[in-house]
Amino acid sequence: MRVEAGSVVLGALASLVCALCIGQSALAPVLGHGASTRSKLAEAERRAALSPDDPGALASLVDAYIEAREPGAALAALGRAPAAVVTSPQLGQTASLAYLEAGDVPRSLAVARGALERCADAACEPGDEARLRYRVLFTDALLEQGIVDPAADPVGAAGVARRTFRRASLAASD
Repeated sequence: MRVEAGSVVLGALASLVCALCIGQSALAPVLGHGASTRSKLAEAERRAALSPDDPGALASLVDAYIEAREPGAALAALGRAPAAVVTSPQLGQTASLAYLEAGDVPRSLAVARGALERCADAACEPGDEARLRYRVLFTDALLEQGIVDPAADPVGAAGVARRTFRRASLAASD
């Protein structure tokens, strides 16, 4: 099971490192949204409105806002949600990513650590736990390098992403 989770994380990390290295960071501004992004946002908003106590619905909404390059809207959605939903381990990775995309690495790290601690008490999926572990490694490494907003130092953030990816790859192969 650890090998499967490691493979999932490695695939996600490879995509992140490639995106950062070629300058297609999710932190870059977008001038407009395509029809598929708008429809995905509308569907995610509808689902979250119909199921306000469903962490999966909120995660889909936050993901849709992040994909649309609207981290402020993602954080606003998190702020409106019931505390029990926001603190669910299932939502930890998504919430941490929203803070990272908004340029708040310290908060991203705190959210990821909290969700990872809650995984010890709850039955988290191996892939979710692996992504949280990577997020903790990555955001902690960003802070060690003095990077609190990856958009302010994309070259430094890309270097941290590559080093963290290598570190995670080595850990997964053990």
